Amino acid sequence: MATLFILNLGYSGMQRLTEVVSIKAREDLQHHWRWQYDILVYPKESQTYQALGDGWVAPQTPLSSYGGISFEDLETIRSIPGVEVAAPISILGYFKYAPIPVSYEDAQKGKIYEVKYQMKAFDGLKKVLLKNYLGYDQYESMEGVKDSREILSNIKTIMKDYIIFWNTFVPPSMEFRIDNELLLVAVDPESEDKLYNLSQTVVEGDDLRFADLKIEKGIDEPVLPILILKDQGLDVEESIQVSEVSVPNDVNLWDMGADAIDYLKKSPKKIVASYKLNAYSPEWRYKLANIELKSDKVEVKPYIMGYFWDLFRYSPLHFKFLGYEENGIPLLYVEGHPREKNPLFGNADETQVYREILKKDEKIAFSVDVVGVYDAHKIKPNYASSWKPGDPVDIYTPHHSMIIADGEGNPVKPRPQIPLPMKDSYYTGGPEAITVLTKDVAKLFYKDNPPISAVRVVVKGVEERSPISQKKIEQIAKEIMDKTGHKVEIMLGASPTKVHVKLGGAQKDDIGMVEEGWIKEGVSWAIEEKVSNANKWLFIYLLVIIFFLLYTVITHSLINRSVEFAQLRTIGWSRKRIIYGLSLEVISLTIFSLIPVLFFKASYGSFTWKDIAFIGTLNGAIIATGYFSGSYRSLLLSPRMGLSGEGTSDGRRLISVRGFFTFIFHQMMRGPLRFGLLVLSVLLSTLMVILFVSTQYSLSEFLYLSFLGEAIDLHLLPYQKALLGLGVGLTIAVVVVLLWLNLWERQEEFGLLWAIGWPRRRLMLYNLIEAGTIGSLGGILGSLSALIILKLFSTLWLPPWVVVVAVLLPMALMMAVTAIVMHFIKLASGIKRGGK
Repeated sequence: MATLFILNLGYSGMQRLTEVVSIKAREDLQHHWRWQYDILVYPKESQTYQALGDGWVAPQTPLSSYGGISFEDLETIRSIPGVEVAAPISILGYFKYAPIPVSYEDAQKGKIYEVKYQMKAFDGLKKVLLKNYLGYDQYESMEGVKDSREILSNIKTIMKDYIIFWNTFVPPSMEFRIDNELLLVAVDPESEDKLYNLSQTVVEGDDLRFADLKIEKGIDEPVLPILILKDQGLDVEESIQVSEVSVPNDVNLWDMGADAIDYLKKSPKKIVASYKLNAYSPEWRYKLANIELKSDKVEVKPYIMGYFWDLFRYSPLHFKFLGYEENGIPLLYVEGHPREKNPLFGNADETQVYREILKKDEKIAFSVDVVGVYDAHKIKPNYASSWKPGDPVDIYTPHHSMIIADGEGNPVKPRPQIPLPMKDSYYTGGPEAITVLTKDVAKLFYKDNPPISAVRVVVKGVEERSPISQKKIEQIAKEIMDKTGHKVEIMLGASPTKVHVKLGGAQKDDIGMVEEGWIKEGVSWAIEEKVSNANKWLFIYLLVIIFFLLYTVITHSLINRSVEFAQLRTIGWSRKRIIYGLSLEVISLTIFSLIPVLFFKASYGSFTWKDIAFIGTLNGAIIATGYFSGSYRSLLLSPRMGLSGEGTSDGRRLISVRGFFTFIFHQMMRGPLRFGLLVLSVLLSTLMVILFVSTQYSLSEFLYLSFLGEAIDLHLLPYQKALLGLGVGLTIAVVVVLLWLNLWERQEEFGLLWAIGWPRRRLMLYNLIEAGTIGSLGGILGSLSALIILKLFSTLWLPPWVVVVAVLLPMALMMAVTAIVMHFIKLASGIKRGGK
């Protein structure tokens, strides 16, 4: 009866868990079913370094390739029936916006001034010293100078240990915001405004829809209309301090050479001006100004931009996949290199370089016209039903890198990583300058090469989640691949998911590891079906194991009633009458097995009457099968044979007993059904455990709802663990019961062998070998089955130790159970039973 209760509890629990899992699946799918676009297309020859496969998309994938898709490809995509929006984006490169000169205007002719300059930036963990300049200027006035060639011929310079002493015809000065590098991208304003509310986020000026779509010609170079980012969130401080150095008139510093610098460092000084500024703040980032320091005040003088810029391009990050951490989060590595020494600033900047400049010899000169300022914090997607305020918006609000460890691997309290001004660093943020993507712009920056870096596609008529919607998106994605040959990602159910990135070359006080949100895509619309399929396999596994257990117990109990049936037949009962009585027992046990189910229905309302009818039918079928199997042989015996006991052996052997191994084989095959049940139980359990462990080992955070490789991020692992644990526990119960019956019924045999001189140790050894053979056979077959399934239907990698453990563990379990049961068998009692 306890076993029947387990069956009911197992099924009712399975039903309940299936309902909970399906509800959780539907809730998650409804929350994450649609990304900000349905399909992402990027070049087949993309420079993107994909560190992870299996449906992972790096956060900045649309900006990780310099071109690769042509305008013809874009028109092909737009012409496909069902494409509602195809929004291209092109990364053009980086350019340096105008710096801010800071000068001491009260400098006197012939005087020597010490100029100290520092640039510090907070990266989220510490303040990093990026630049540290110390120099000495002997100011020479421009008065009386008529020819610029005279200025150049008179300039003198001495340098030692990155400290410069020179005579100059400009006041002591330094440039702030010298690393003001802006990422320039081009978009189609109309299609971009269909994806996002970009035009509504413009807080100053006009948006790109009203910009002149032609590249206007400046004096000598093309002029681009650009929309600039209001705030990138850089935390930078630049400071300058100017001191007048007291030097006797009779000292000729230029004759001293490099020793003059040491002399100036030790000479008396008087601070005449100092100034600090975050020139990367929203107020100053794009301001065109000169800052003039005077002894009693600071003056800011605006000027009209007249700069021409060269464009340069940085390589993408190069990730390397290291594996999965204990908590199942993917671990990546990005290589870093020490920054080269700067001739002016020495070793001040010890941050890592993670990107290299591409095509250093390429020069693209242009000028810009700032038409407006946009605020990225106000950008919202127009299509993403799963998006909520605070979530990242594609390229505009990058996924924050959370610092979780320092360079030595010591954990730190998580905090956001803040971008540094230099674009060769690790975290650079989103685009700071956006222009209009036209064929003229493409020709300027890409010549005859395909200029588009990525295309974001929205499919028409998929507002509601359904298998029809999924089919539409998949058909269009396939058509895009067939017609253009480019890479396509179907962004169904995409959501930011944790990834850990180890930064190469980081020191103790530097950032060592960050946690990021990479995009995990690929959720199927038919998610309830996936959940149902996964649970179906688990339930079938549970059902088979429970059937083995019930079948063994019921069959054995009916076989042992052969004497009872023989007695009834000797007093006149027919076989039919006995079968009627057994049928009543089956019906009674079936009704009794429904008591826990009725209790659950009364308490929780978990089951319908249809469910109860199904459970009752299933239980009745299992009980009836056991009754039929157990009573069939007993009722076939004559009353005389039945009164003598089981008596079912016909004495035939597959092979004769000739030695040790043939004896072991004969012992296993004397009960082929029981032997088969043992091997099959171990095989099924090994198969299910290996499949489960392999999927969890490969992607523990992303549960495989099908053991054949469909990955979706629904965090259903506890339910699957509970079901698998119940199945493994019942398997152990089946193994223990079958082994116990097998050994306990052979007491007569063991007693006779002991009587003819076999020691207990020898009997124990033979039985241990028999149990170990069965366990290892089931483990090997189960492991091979699992490996074949994983090889044919998935790309999962399985560590060799899992297979070794899967073979050794059932063998050790069966040998342990055998040793325990043999310990309680009394060989002398077996002789007495045999004598009777």
